[in-house]
Amino acid sequence: MRLSLLVCLVFAAGLEGLGQTAASKPQPLPKDPRAILAEAAPYYDFSDPSLKPWHMKATYQLYDDKGKPSEQGTFEYWWASPKVHRSTWTRPGASRTDWYTADGKHAYRASGSELTYFEYMLESTLVSPLPSDIDKLDLTKVKLSEQGLTSGSVSLNCIQFTKPEVKPVRASELLIGENTFACFGSDAPVLRLYDFSEIVVQFNDIVEFQHRFLSRNIEMFNGSKIFLTSTVSQVTVESNSGSAVTPDADATIADHEMIIGANSSFENLFAHTLKKKRPPVYPRTAKEAQVSGDVLLQAMIGVDGKVRDVKMVSSPSPMLTQSAIDAVSHWVYEPYVRQGKPVEVMTLIHVYFLLG
Repeated sequence: MRLSLLVCLVFAAGLEGLGQTAASKPQPLPKDPRAILAEAAPYYDFSDPSLKPWHMKATYQLYDDKGKPSEQGTFEYWWASPKVHRSTWTRPGASRTDWYTADGKHAYRASGSELTYFEYMLESTLVSPLPSDIDKLDLTKVKLSEQGLTSGSVSLNCIQFTKPEVKPVRASELLIGENTFACFGSDAPVLRLYDFSEIVVQFNDIVEFQHRFLSRNIEMFNGSKIFLTSTVSQVTVESNSGSAVTPDADATIADHEMIIGANSSFENLFAHTLKKKRPPVYPRTAKEAQVSGDVLLQAMIGVDGKVRDVKMVSSPSPMLTQSAIDAVSHWVYEPYVRQGKPVEVMTLIHVYFLLG
């Protein structure tokens, strides 16, 4: 995706308060990339113990492989304290609720089909679009660079994250897997675009809630293809959320943690070490038909590093899809570790078929 094309879609709207006013007007952004992140972080910390309990409700639209609207759903989030919160997704044929309790347990209840990667990602995109471990960022493992980007009347400050050995690219150029971008408004630490693994998240209709910035409209793209749009219909302070955040009696206690994408923390930003890879077989019929392109897959990396539950997200042709799935199903990664413990990771994997 070329950021310069996406920026044209960004609304240059000001902040609208939801019945509240900011404690202080955000200061102009500094020039140092790490300082920009530090400036923005408090405005996206929706787990600060000083917050009042709150509730959010959003609707979302999924899109099929052709970019056409498919299923619609509802996402709700209740927050009582940094350890106590609940997330619920509901759409035809699928529902899931996750409870996190004061004693550190994770309970869940699910029915119907598994949620898609983008549905799971909606929670972090709304509630914690910036990783919380900025102060732990190891600059020997992640290189930061700041770039300005302008399209029409819209100006953005973009921070690029790369491995030290990877050459950065310009924000207006094609973004590839080793590059991650976070783009802010040029005069305030307001997140407008986030790009990782070639998935671009666009944040529109920014409002203020409890002195934090919240996007009421979110869009997720890959290239010119859209996968999910979401609109926040309600966000309120809740004086009593006890029953909402109490797990149901029939909820299942999770025996391990699952995270959505390695970008949930800077610690895991470039931690996807592939130990075993089976190259995909380029089907002869696809070569003869001159079919090529990117097969995008959703997969689970287990606590043992093995890939399972591989599903097609988008593909240029059915002739390539099964070959990509067959190959990735045999891949093995170095297990992801969070706070010293292996975790499952739901992730996206690109498989490229290039002629010649």
